[in-house]
Amino acid sequence: MKMNAARFCSTLLWIVAALPFFGALLNRGSEAAPQPAARAAERPALAFEQYLVNLREVEAAPEIVARFAFTNRGDAPVTIESLESSCGCLKPRLERRAYRPGESGEFLLRVETARQKPGPHEFFVVVKYRDPQPREVRLTLELVLPDVNVTLEPPALIVYQFGTEALEREIVVTDRRASPLAVTSAQSSLPLVRVRLGLREQNREGHVVQRVVVSLPGEVPAGAHHGLVTLVTDDPAYPQLRVPFQIVGVERPVN
Repeated sequence: MKMNAARFCSTLLWIVAALPFFGALLNRGSEAAPQPAARAAERPALAFEQYLVNLREVEAAPEIVARFAFTNRGDAPVTIESLESSCGCLKPRLERRAYRPGESGEFLLRVETARQKPGPHEFFVVVKYRDPQPREVRLTLELVLPDVNVTLEPPALIVYQFGTEALEREIVVTDRRASPLAVTSAQSSLPLVRVRLGLREQNREGHVVQRVVVSLPGEVPAGAHHGLVTLVTDDPAYPQLRVPFQIVGVERPVN
């Protein structure tokens, strides 16, 4: 009996000592199999050299130009569907719309300074494209226009002709430079809109101001009519100043 008791105690001690080992085996076997990593989202194909162009304070000039260059870094062709700008004055244009992998392209943003007020400005363009997923990216141009410059007021003209009497509106050219330009002639791209030079004088700040009179007839065909007033000057730096306009007429009852 004493021998059996001794053997029992020895077996029990061996089992207790082996429990951590078997527990480790059980735990290792029950560990979950490693899960595959989630597939990273595919990167947009178009990569731009710069997404923000900050020109800071620029010198007086009739036009400021910013360049945005890009490359198709993807594995599939890219089709650019539209360039939507914050201002119609920017007029971004592409030579083509489709770019194969590895191909590069560019477009320019052009700011006509005479149609902008002095001070800080921010413009942007949203580029919408497919690679083949639909994508869009925003590109920004920042600059500060100097006080000494040529300006047009208003930068664009909208006139509603709801009555039957002729209307007149005014475009004011202000030159804040030491040697101001002179507007020598004015013309309209639409025959129904006539333009002529008005007074040339100094304003309260002592700057030279040229007034241009825009005349509309009493009857304008129904609908929106778009055109351009072009002012010719004697300044080689500003040979022409352009003001886009929209004239809106209404349907009139037929007697």
